[in-house]
Amino acid sequence: MMPANVSSLKILPNPVVSDFKVEYTVNDLSSVEFIIYDMMSNPVEIQRNNYVHSYSGEFNWILKNDISPGVYLICMYQKGIKIVASRLIKI
Repeated sequence: MMPANVSSLKILPNPVVSDFKVEYTVNDLSSVEFIIYDMMSNPVEIQRNNYVHSYSGEFNWILKNDISPGVYLICMYQKGIKIVASRLIKI
């Protein structure tokens, strides 16, 4: 069943130490891309070409880069368009 016209993105746990779970919902069954940005809008880490097989899903993200503690933004894109964003706090 297709959800209402709302996409969502949730980070668990948040604050994050080194790995976290991403829970999401989408309106379109196409590839998604997740990008973590610092507060200067610089990309810090990217998860590309995650094809979604249902309108909701989750995956574990283990940070590969040694990012500093602080506030970041994780954005989800479909077809090159940012569809939702969520704040990520790194401790």
